[in-house]
Amino acid sequence: SINYTHKNNHGIFQDIALLFLSDHLSDKSLTHRYKKLSIKRFEEQILSTISPKGVHLENSAGYNFVISNQIQTFISFLGSDKDLNKEVLKRLNLLEKNKSLFIFPDHEIVPIGDTHRNKYDYDISSSSSICINDTLAGYEIINNDNEDYLLIRSNGVFQNHKHQDEFSFVYYSHGNKIITEPGFLNFSNSLERQFTISFQAHNSILPTKFLDNFNLNIKCLFKSYATDDNYYYSELVGEIEHSQVKREFFMSSNYLIIIDSISTSAEQDWLRI
Repeated sequence: SINYTHKNNHGIFQDIALLFLSDHLSDKSLTHRYKKLSIKRFEEQILSTISPKGVHLENSAGYNFVISNQIQTFISFLGSDKDLNKEVLKRLNLLEKNKSLFIFPDHEIVPIGDTHRNKYDYDISSSSSICINDTLAGYEIINNDNEDYLLIRSNGVFQNHKHQDEFSFVYYSHGNKIITEPGFLNFSNSLERQFTISFQAHNSILPTKFLDNFNLNIKCLFKSYATDDNYYYSELVGEIEHSQVKREFFMSSNYLIIIDSISTSAEQDWLRI
């Protein structure tokens, strides 16, 4: 189909439909042809939208769950995963394993990007710290024994479902959400929707003169991180409206410290949101 694309999640719904159709054709040569095509497109979909570390790239924590369910539907119609290539299977296994990284210890899906604030019945028990740094997806996440949880955002490779949340973070500690995000409102063009996806609605830092600007140019990348059993450190560097910004995070079981450093040629006030 000329309307098909494997570069966003919509393609997987068409892959499922094509595979389902192939099972109900009387012409077995067409059945084989369409089944082969649906598998090929499905594999392109996985390799395009799921990172090598097993994180969905469409900038929404909830999509790690929604698309995981659709993947299982596709494989169920297929009968088994034996026809899928090894790299695809590797990413599917990692996606399933990593879903727990996008759930607060109280079982709410972390409201990043276009994600509803839903509880999710998922086994998030963990006997040790989990940490993932995925520069393609734009996430750095650490979960210390379900006591302390920190997720930090940078630029990802896709714009799909993205909010202007670079440099922002969510933080959960010892049974409490300390800092969280707005999540998904709707897909309207309302001022409320514009605000919830804007830089101003996220836990970040910006020059106060841009408070009424809903479309800032922001670049942000993880520079380094380190972790052990007791401490975690991460450093982001980037640019906000021609100013160089560095944001550092230090986390232990007792505190979170954030240090912001700004290098700019303009005299202006900055605001931590």
